[in-house]
Amino acid sequence: MNKLLLTSLVLIIVSCQASPKISNPYSNSTISERVLFKKVSLPLKPGTAFKISQGAFGCCTHNISGYEYAWDFDVPYGNQVIQGQIIAETANNGFHCTPQLHFNIFQDRKHTPEVGAPKTIPVLFYGLPDEGIAKEGFEGVVDNSGSSTKITFDLDLIRPWNKEDKKQFPTPLIAVFKKDKKVLVFVGDHHSDQIQTYQHFEMAFEKLDPQIVVIENVAYRDGENPSDWAKKYLKKSKEELYKEGGIAPNAARLAHANNVPFIGGEPSIEEQMNSPFLLSKNFSKDDIQNVQVLQRIPYRRDKMNISEEQFFKYAMKYYRIKGQRANFKTEFSRWYKDRTQRDFSYSTFAKEETDVNCLPNDTYLQKVACAFNVSRDRVLVENIGLLLQKYDRVLVTYGTGHFVQEYPAFLKAFGHSPEYVSPKVVDSKGTIISTHL
Repeated sequence: MNKLLLTSLVLIIVSCQASPKISNPYSNSTISERVLFKKVSLPLKPGTAFKISQGAFGCCTHNISGYEYAWDFDVPYGNQVIQGQIIAETANNGFHCTPQLHFNIFQDRKHTPEVGAPKTIPVLFYGLPDEGIAKEGFEGVVDNSGSSTKITFDLDLIRPWNKEDKKQFPTPLIAVFKKDKKVLVFVGDHHSDQIQTYQHFEMAFEKLDPQIVVIENVAYRDGENPSDWAKKYLKKSKEELYKEGGIAPNAARLAHANNVPFIGGEPSIEEQMNSPFLLSKNFSKDDIQNVQVLQRIPYRRDKMNISEEQFFKYAMKYYRIKGQRANFKTEFSRWYKDRTQRDFSYSTFAKEETDVNCLPNDTYLQKVACAFNVSRDRVLVENIGLLLQKYDRVLVTYGTGHFVQEYPAFLKAFGHSPEYVSPKVVDSKGTIISTHL
């Protein structure tokens, strides 16, 4: 028996030495390709000395179709795996001469070696050189003590944007910023093309493994998985949500289906009305509130066919307007005429009046809208910073205009330009209709 085992080992070693060198897409991967790889801690406790005796696509046993992304860590007997919990101790079993840990991750949780058609996936390891590439023959000592990296954003770098600025970036987009263990993924929403945006979001979710998802139009203070909001949207299909508009419900629905928490990035009503940034610009609380009311008119009037009376009831409830409720419309109309020198008309109010242009010749209403957008992004970026203290991988899905405004703050915090990930966007027939960057 011993002779047979020795003969088998010799044959394996000889076959490794004699086999032609195979192409290894893992070690030859580009930076943009590595953005898509899953990143994990080394599966051994801190202080453990190890050697990678066989790497991905190794010719001994890691060249079987579906099993190529696997690594053998040579370590002493009795070492533990402790990221989260101990699941095994290293031993000596199989086709090798020393105790080791064989490590790989399967693409589908249902697929294991015992159940057909497994497929391993490329992995990067924290603590290894070359951005985490585990190369065969590498020797080192595990240091999983965790990253002390703290991402700090300079809110004063958040800038107003205009349509010319936005042309510098594709829409939709997936931008990935990385610093040590911290990863920020921004999916820039294409508000006029929900299908393209959703395909981008699906791809970012699948490839970049977020730990939490930040969505638009929900207050951060409502917490993770806000129940009232979730009940309203999560049972609907993505096609139903396309018709209603807005990617946030579909982003939350997909996160919920994959057991990943989602959270809003918005300021609360109270934060909006008492924004130190806006008040420092000498806008009144009426300016702050009423411009937001105006911005809601086109969608509710044109898309939802809400009458003027119904709209003002909604606005009073949304902004929790108390006191002389019957006088709100009158006071609102008086404010509008004072700011624009025109009478207010619900039926003819144009969306362009509160468009965010952020140009020197903006009207007063547009200046308020521009400043409010910057204030809103300051709160969003501050909330992203809080999440990056708690999580290593944060996925944000917001309009691309927000990304343009926040971009300088992201650049300074991470110290580099983002990697742009480019999924192929296809139509219902499978025809490629768009690729970005």
